[in-house]
Amino acid sequence: MSGELPTTGEDADPGLTLEPNGESEPEPCAHCGHYSRSVNGFIHRGENGPTCAAYLVHWTLGVSEHLANFDLILGPWGDGADPALRLAISLTYRNDAEQRGFTLIDAKGRPHDKREMVGRALARDEVIGSPTLAAEVFRLVDFILLHDSRIGSIETKPHGIRSGVGKIFRFFGKRAGP
Repeated sequence: MSGELPTTGEDADPGLTLEPNGESEPEPCAHCGHYSRSVNGFIHRGENGPTCAAYLVHWTLGVSEHLANFDLILGPWGDGADPALRLAISLTYRNDAEQRGFTLIDAKGRPHDKREMVGRALARDEVIGSPTLAAEVFRLVDFILLHDSRIGSIETKPHGIRSGVGKIFRFFGKRAGP
């Protein structure tokens, strides 16, 4: 899968196309030492349609104590588009044995909360308080998760739970490497 919208299947959304843009090489997390990665791109309405959102996804590779972050910028893009009309929205994503899904969080202070890119970073309650906006946000992050092949499998664990390999190395007095 190349990150392109599949033409068939129940997870296809004929109203959206995905354009992968940039990605980072895996690098050690400053907090835990596990390797993390970021990818970004754009979502367009229809084939060759207008851009309706930009996104950044950041996660720690493999099993981690960290949740994945999905940061969206919704609004008009392209020549002459006014950044003041764009909204920053953020979510976390959990995928572990007990729970799988997205949770809205406050976007203020996140990496995409920059006035040259967005007019306003929305609080969690602002998104939840607008059922139409919330539905669109969850539609977009589901689409990204399903169609950006660079993401692969994001696995997370609740805070405080370590991976099995880390437990084994700690038992024998060795630090787990990358």
